[in-house]
Amino acid sequence: MTNTTNKLKKYSKTYSVLIESIKKAQDPTNELLVAQTKLENILKKKVEPEETKFFVDQVLYPFVVTIWSRPNYPVDSSLIVNNLFVLSIDLILLYIPQEHSQALISLAKIFGNPSSQGFYLQFCNNEFSYKIGKDSFKILEIPNNLQRSIFLCRNIEYFASKEGFIKLTTQLSRTRGQYWKKVRLLINPIHKLIGIFKTEFLLTIIPSLETLLQNILGSSFDLLRKEKYEHYLQIMDLIYDVIFDCDYNLANKVQENFYLDLALKFLNSPYLEMRVIGVNELNQIFKQIINSKQRNNNYSLTQYQLQFKFSSKKKYNFNFLDQKKLLEWSNNHDLVKLLFGQKRHPKIIQMATSIMKFFAQQQTLNKDQIDLIWNVTQEHRHSAQLIYNFLSQISIHLSEEMMEYLFTQKIEKIQEWDEVTINFLGNFTNSALIQQRKTHSFQKLFSLLINKIWLLINRKDLDYNVKIYLKENFERLFKEKEFEDKYREAILTSLLLNIKKHNEIIFVIPLFKSLIQTYPNEKTIFFSFEKTQKSVIEYYQNKNNLIQMILDDIITFRNEALKYIKENKINLKEMIKGGNGKEDQLILHNHLPYLTQIQIRLNFFQFLHNISNQVTPTLQDIQVLWNFFMENPILDGCKVLFLEWIISFEPKNEIIDFLFEKAKRLNEINMNIYEFNFFKHFCTLTNKLKKNLKIEEKTNQLIILKFDKNNSTRDLNGIYKLWVMILFCQNKHVVQLAIHYLLAHQNYLYSLYNKIGEYANRKFIKKCINSLNIQEQNKIDEQITIRVLNLLNSFLHFRENFLIPEFLGFKRHKWRLIFFKINLSINFGSRNNDDGNNTFVNNNNNNNNNNNNNNNNNNNNGNINSNNNSNSSIGNNNNNNNNSQNYNEKNNIIINKNFKIEIKLNSSLWFLLKLISDKLNTKYYKLQITYNQITYNISDYPKTLLELGINDHDNIKIKKIINYELQKLKIKKISPFKTNNSEFYTYIYFIRLF
Repeated sequence: MTNTTNKLKKYSKTYSVLIESIKKAQDPTNELLVAQTKLENILKKKVEPEETKFFVDQVLYPFVVTIWSRPNYPVDSSLIVNNLFVLSIDLILLYIPQEHSQALISLAKIFGNPSSQGFYLQFCNNEFSYKIGKDSFKILEIPNNLQRSIFLCRNIEYFASKEGFIKLTTQLSRTRGQYWKKVRLLINPIHKLIGIFKTEFLLTIIPSLETLLQNILGSSFDLLRKEKYEHYLQIMDLIYDVIFDCDYNLANKVQENFYLDLALKFLNSPYLEMRVIGVNELNQIFKQIINSKQRNNNYSLTQYQLQFKFSSKKKYNFNFLDQKKLLEWSNNHDLVKLLFGQKRHPKIIQMATSIMKFFAQQQTLNKDQIDLIWNVTQEHRHSAQLIYNFLSQISIHLSEEMMEYLFTQKIEKIQEWDEVTINFLGNFTNSALIQQRKTHSFQKLFSLLINKIWLLINRKDLDYNVKIYLKENFERLFKEKEFEDKYREAILTSLLLNIKKHNEIIFVIPLFKSLIQTYPNEKTIFFSFEKTQKSVIEYYQNKNNLIQMILDDIITFRNEALKYIKENKINLKEMIKGGNGKEDQLILHNHLPYLTQIQIRLNFFQFLHNISNQVTPTLQDIQVLWNFFMENPILDGCKVLFLEWIISFEPKNEIIDFLFEKAKRLNEINMNIYEFNFFKHFCTLTNKLKKNLKIEEKTNQLIILKFDKNNSTRDLNGIYKLWVMILFCQNKHVVQLAIHYLLAHQNYLYSLYNKIGEYANRKFIKKCINSLNIQEQNKIDEQITIRVLNLLNSFLHFRENFLIPEFLGFKRHKWRLIFFKINLSINFGSRNNDDGNNTFVNNNNNNNNNNNNNNNNNNNNGNINSNNNSNSSIGNNNNNNNNSQNYNEKNNIIINKNFKIEIKLNSSLWFLLKLISDKLNTKYYKLQITYNQITYNISDYPKTLLELGINDHDNIKIKKIINYELQKLKIKKISPFKTNNSEFYTYIYFIRLF
């Protein structure tokens, strides 16, 4: 082992020195002679086998590259250089049968790429003549680099004379396995000389290249799966270029057949990953053919090009592949049987959509093939669903004969109708409808579909959700204008004859109403509907248990909903109690469609009431339904439907009394979103019935105020219930709904102000104020404060100049002041003479953001900043007197114009400022507020809400009250500030005057 290692080191050193010497020597003649002697000895086997192997494996290619790439040789050395290439070619010829990679790479380097090397094989001058021009190669023009052209011509001639090209092609035809690696090495030398060979010579090597492709297609699956699919396509690239140069049509034919046959070979593989690749390639080819615009409807050989992107990510041009050839190839290989026969797999079927779409478009699918496809549905459920989806997609392209065969022989025989099969029937119906619009045929199939759907609707064992889907398909088909009247009349007659059961009537009535709206002038439908009404009245005339019949239906839907909840492990109590509000409600509506079914029953009851006065819900009926709802928590959402249904009847006083008692007993603190929706709809109901004088009193009792005759005190209900919800309800979604509902319907507030009298107004407002007065000793609940301000601020809309402190009978020095924890500072400066036309930006989004984030912002201070160049100066800038003062005569509030203010406040105070900034007209000062790094300009800031207590003009009693309140809130007294004129003790405080 040591001796061999030493030899290899010696060989490596020797040849490295030789190659370096050839590169760097100015006159490398001696080095070239040494290299020539080495090659001759290797060919004559005068060296050890180890040295020969070392030279071929590691030295040959660097040696060839060095000889080929040296820029200049002396004239005397040209013959030696050519001899070196000849000797290298002799050595390479010995190793072609072994497919030696280094030898073949060296050969490709010797031939090189003439265009990349900067020279071309051209016709030589008269001083040079070559036999190769007569035998195998094209002769072009005079070379740019005569010397290299001579070398190239001599090398090619010599290699051809030694039958080197024949050896290459022969070895190509014998290649087995590792195709990409071996074929690339063997074909590269030929591929580099495509522009040199004559057509006659290329025709002699084409059979070997075709044999190579057949060998690839004939290889075992284990051998094929070792290569990437794109490698086979790249081999086809090289072969296509070689054949293309001599026969354009043959190249395209070979290429097309290879792509199709290779994909088919992979599709026949026992390995799923290979089958997936095969069907994907075929599907892409079929898809491209389908999307192409064919120029000749007779499928002639008119040429058109299709660009198709294969797995190799290269675009190919197909010049002759058309639908006729593709269809013929598919039939010859029985492609449908291959996809849906014994070797079928769901993944393969799922990916073969474009292939089957092609067959459907060509209308070549026969009954045997339909049977073969349909047989897959007999397997497990997933395979059946896959076939249904598959047939749904291709049915739009089937002929009328095959559509009728598929319906009568297959769809009609389905025994188990569930969501999957019903969905397939619906999609099949849509396809027939589209076909009918295009061809104005399929009338017979239409009639079959109508009858089938109607029979399914009347089956007792079908799920109600399935029936609803069927009903929608039925109505859509029935209302099609292309549907002939004779079929429509026959169906109407069938409907009338079948109206013998409660569930059938419930279905037919909405259908007739929908048809009348679609066809108002269709007499057949109108008369049929009249007959239907009479039949319905006769059917229910002696039915005393109609409510019980509806309850039976509701019980069925409730049981289905409970089953769904149990199967999907839904915690309904948590959803209703906490939940995500509307999102949870939406989930329940989508997944528990019992609400829709109950709505259908209630609407039907309304229909019976409209056509017959005898069918009117009584108090007993309402009580039965209500008790049923209350005993079933899962039906909480149906209370809303129930109330909407009652509104349409204009219920009597006894029903209003019953509902009023139910609404009054709702627990505002533990209310969920369904109970709140019930409360809201009942308020809507009573509001709509206000025109009825008999129930005016009860309307006001719930919406506005409930007077308790047995008690001298007066209780707030209605609005007050909303008020309690806003303050104390534990469900934050209910709180949001209550605030939104109250503020969005300000007519209730207006009714509150106008209907219940001043004393009641005072009491209601005083309760609101008291809820804030409880917040003392640094225990201010900022969230509740904002809720109060929001509500009462809306209340102020209904009275101009509404000074609630005086309205409540309080004296000015006894006002209850609501303070916030704020840090105050005042900057005094000169008067600003800007025009000050800035306005406050009232942005609802900011309002909502502040409202929702108050608890997180207690410690985040905003700033009211005012600079000397700002528009926030206090005073009327149009007045030229810097020392003048303006007076609010109405409230005796003095505001000095010479001051600028900077106030740091928390989020609660900012919300208050923002909320009430546009209520009253302010003429005397302007402010600029910066909150959360956003600056807002305020022009109409309410003077009754911001007071500047100035030393020379302030009321002493007010100052004492302020100092007292500041001390309770542990806010230090503000230090005095000096100006150019005098010293001021200034207190800035914010008062919400209720």
